[in-house]
Formats: sequence, structure tokens, C-alpha cells
Amino acid sequence: GEKDKRMMKMRDALTVIAALITCACCITTIAAAAVTLDDLPATVAMVNGAPVKKSAVVPTPDEAVADAVRRAVDDELIVQQFAKEGFDKDPRYESEMKWLQQQQALADSMVDEILSRYYEQ
Repeated sequence: GEKDKRMMKMRDALTVIAALITCACCITTIAAAAVTLDDLPATVAMVNGAPVKKSAVVPTPDEAVADAVRRAVDDELIVQQFAKEGFDKDPRYESEMKWLQQQQALADSMVDEILSRYYEQ
């Protein structure tokens, strides 16, 4: 039924994403040698004409910056394929994104309040 069609579409999308990641022919890569965030340019890669900004590179504590760059590029590929398949128009997705944006705004305001109180002391 409809659910099977959607699952096949998602599987096809993931296959395309895997192929894009494997090819990655138009992506600027960062050498794995001891690169720091400060070493990165403002735009660390171009993916199908879309920039991957330095701000998208957020390494985990045990992750090399080069690996975080690759992850940011992978994320951009997924976002592009997601939009190409029309999943970004799904009302459930839009609802979830609105909720996430509200949660982020709440978290940002809490951090601002905590920092404000800290610096007032």
C-alpha cells in the first residue's frame, strides 16, 4: 500500500545518498592531519553547489575535525536528498521542525539567562 511505497521511496533515497557520499566528486575535503576549527575556512565544502559552513562542523569530544567536516558534508547530502524526495513538505516533518525550533529557542533563552546571572555576579 501507501506505506510500502513510502518505504521504497525512502530506501531509494538512502541508496542515492550512499552513492553521493561514495562519489563525493564535487566536495572539498580537509586533510586528516591535526586540523583545528580555527584552521577551517568560513565555507568548508561545497555540496552540489550548496555551501557547508564552518558553523555546521561540530566535532564530538573524541572526534577529529576532519571527521566532523565529513559528517557535516554527509548531513548536507542527506538534507538535499530529503528535500529532493519531498519529505520536507510532509506535515509531520514541518510540525516536528517547528517543535524543535521552539525547543532550541527555549534552550537559547535559558543559556542567555544563566550567562546573564553569572556575569552580573
